[in-house]
Amino acid sequence: VLIEAMAMRIPVVAAAGGGVGEIVTDGATGLLFAPGEDAALADRLRGLHANPGLGARLAAAALDACRARYGIDAHRQRILALYRGERPIDPIRNPDYRSPTPAAA
Repeated sequence: VLIEAMAMRIPVVAAAGGGVGEIVTDGATGLLFAPGEDAALADRLRGLHANPGLGARLAAAALDACRARYGIDAHRQRILALYRGERPIDPIRNPDYRSPTPAAA
């Protein structure tokens, strides 16, 4: 959902948990707050409401970052690098899907 919002120029306000920090850079491509901190969420939303220019700046930067990281050109370059052998597939991060994983008993 974060990437889709960024691609649609919607300012992102999100809890900084899980992989969110890998997608959103606080203050640059969105606004982050600590998980469970309702007051911080409200503060970020009030800030966006009070400063439309901030939302526009975050949204524009988020769209640029989204295109650079997830756009068709970036995806094409990653695939070409794999074919050229410039970026080998990491077997730890990208296990062979053909190797069966035993189910828990």
